[in-house]
Amino acid sequence: MRKPERHRFTRRQMVASLSLGTLGLLSGCSGNDQENPDVEESENGDGEGTETDSDDESGKDNNSGEEGVDEENASKYTVGFEHPDAVFPDQPFEMIISGLPPEKTVKIRLGDSGRPRSAAAKIQTNQGGRVNIDEATIVGGDVPQEVNVPLPVVLHQFVDLSFRRARESGPQTAQYSLEIDGEDIGSTTVTRRHPNIESAKAIDHDEIVGDVFEPTNGGPGPGVVVLHGSNAIRRQYVAGLLAQRGFTAVALQYFDAPGLPKELMEVPLGYVETTTEWLLDHKSVTGDQVGLLGYSKGGELALLAGSQFESVGAAVSISGSGVTWQGFSNDVFSSSWALNGDPTPYISLVDEGWEGNPIQGYTNSLEAASEEEIEAATIPVEEINGPVLLISGGEDRIWNAVRLHRIAEERLANHDHPSFDHLVYDNAGHVITPPYLGLSEIEGGTRAGKAEASHDHWPQVCETLSALE
Repeated sequence: MRKPERHRFTRRQMVASLSLGTLGLLSGCSGNDQENPDVEESENGDGEGTETDSDDESGKDNNSGEEGVDEENASKYTVGFEHPDAVFPDQPFEMIISGLPPEKTVKIRLGDSGRPRSAAAKIQTNQGGRVNIDEATIVGGDVPQEVNVPLPVVLHQFVDLSFRRARESGPQTAQYSLEIDGEDIGSTTVTRRHPNIESAKAIDHDEIVGDVFEPTNGGPGPGVVVLHGSNAIRRQYVAGLLAQRGFTAVALQYFDAPGLPKELMEVPLGYVETTTEWLLDHKSVTGDQVGLLGYSKGGELALLAGSQFESVGAAVSISGSGVTWQGFSNDVFSSSWALNGDPTPYISLVDEGWEGNPIQGYTNSLEAASEEEIEAATIPVEEINGPVLLISGGEDRIWNAVRLHRIAEERLANHDHPSFDHLVYDNAGHVITPPYLGLSEIEGGTRAGKAEASHDHWPQVCETLSALE
């Protein structure tokens, strides 16, 4: 049988085949090493949606008593709220509401009901007219009953997005309001301290393009390099979240910038090594190894670079691949990556299957490859000197990340690697976002499945990277 011809797959074609939601959303900790968000330096950002910019620098640990009670109903209900004044955006929190009628259905809404970007859920009060919405059973509204994510934060994931969520930056205020039988009876606010993107510092190295986020708690911490996907958009928000967790994180760009390859074609692995060595010399980095956290093609790069360099002590691949692929170019057939000046082995892209979502094209290409080609292109992940975490969505529309990560998983198991895991979220898509941001269903998966993946994967990402300490 004739082997299918190789396909010149350009980055422009890839971008055209991806949904706008995939390109716009971020993919990637609810850890225990964060500093108190109430004393974090505050700077306003440019986010939008259910939150508004806030200059609140209150040092309170929680709110209690009446707040924002509707005057018309003040004599009927004396509503009290208990919750933190400020939280990090990836931090679940408890909210207890009292002073409500017993055993009554109450609607809690995030955002202004008159604005398009809001989400609401109906919950039931107990016999004492009190409800802990963190543990409340959902009985209706925008959030599905089966979602296993705390309600105060899952509401952020179900806001009605007209297109895509703007990038969040800095402290922003989220408003929670209560309704009974269509009447507003009270409201409260919580400040979410998103990473301040403007706090990033340029990397003082002539060959490296990226931004470094230092730990916001003032202390040194493990170093992490965050790798973007084929869209060449730096993952600044993710690096900022890691900085809030005590890491020193670099949002690295590895192509399509001055001094770098214009296309995702034969990107030198040595560039990643240079970045890790620079990071290890940084004043705010502890330890003698750094972690790599990559998304999609960046996940493929994280596994490959991690298998080559002793400076890497942990690797996380989100929606990545255990094999290396042909790069994207107008006129070149070669690998996405190069080592010591030579292209690494790769799986070629065939012509068929690239209409619409590209998953069929990648599937066809993998099936057309010979066993020898697949073996040569398989990343030697067993050489990674530290824990490996693979994260996949079962409804990925870009490529079959579950299958591609299984290749790495099986290799790790066959070589008795001491620390690895593969998290598969059956109802998630290609983009697995940091918690807790607005979600869509554009690039695969259900909103419920993606909400749970976002909630569940991030603490495990942080735990894997914390092995560097």
